[in-house]
Order: sequence, then C-alpha cells, then structure tokens
Amino acid sequence: GTSSVRASQVARAHGGWLWKKGAKRRNWLKRWFDVKVHPRAAVPGAYLSYYERELGADAHGKDEAASSAAVRAAGLKGQVGMAEVMSVVKSDAPGSNPSATLRRTKAKDMFHFQVQTAERVFYLAAEDEAERDVWIAVLKAWQARKDST
Repeated sequence: GTSSVRASQVARAHGGWLWKKGAKRRNWLKRWFDVKVHPRAAVPGAYLSYYERELGADAHGKDEAASSAAVRAAGLKGQVGMAEVMSVVKSDAPGSNPSATLRRTKAKDMFHFQVQTAERVFYLAAEDEAERDVWIAVLKAWQARKDST
C-alpha cells in the first residue's frame, strides 16, 4: 500500500543481495550490499558498500573490533559515498548487450537499476521487482539528505 512507500522514503540502513556488473570484466556477480552511516570512516557519512559474503550481525554493533572483523570476514569489495551519488534510476535492460555470462546468471530476467557517480555508473540488479524498488527508494532517500550523514 501507499504507507509502505512513504515509510521507505526515510533514509534508513538497508542490506541484501544484489547482482552487480563488473567494471572491467563486465560479468555479473552476486554481492551483499548495504547502505548505512559509517561514523568512523575517513570521511564520515553514509556509504553504499558491497561484499563477497553476507555481513554478520557484528558488523552493525558498537564494538569496533568485532565490527572490523565482521567486515573483513565478509570480504569488502567496494564502497560509494552517498554524497557522491548523482542519480539512482530504474533501467529496463543491462548496460550492454546480453553476454553469455548474462544468460547464465539470468541477469536479463532481473530488475535493473543504476547508481551514478561522477566516476562511474554502477549497474545493479535485484531478483524481484519489489526488492529493486525498495533499494531505489532507500538510496534516493539517502541521496536526498544533502549532508548524507
């Protein structure tokens, strides 16, 4: 209903599995994504981070050592400061022609969106439409917070 849409417009921490297109190899890989405030980052603020494995519960705790260990265990692959995000848009098709990798991962049957920064465009896909729409709403809410902290 409409109440869930209104609720999702609040910038809140969110995590889950998404598919991400590689910048160099152009293949699609499943990654655990989360968006949240990192107060201890070199530049404190909200970040969209992605990992090889699902983040453990310790990653969100107050214990700095346990949190760092959980992040290392999950295999952090990259981070994007939400302050750098210029746009978050739904996209119907992948950013290039379907490749063998795409067909194998069924990425062409997924629900795509793009996160654009000055440096690059992140091509992302969720396995269902509702999850894609939640990610877009959450990321847009973080983007709308001018300070992104």
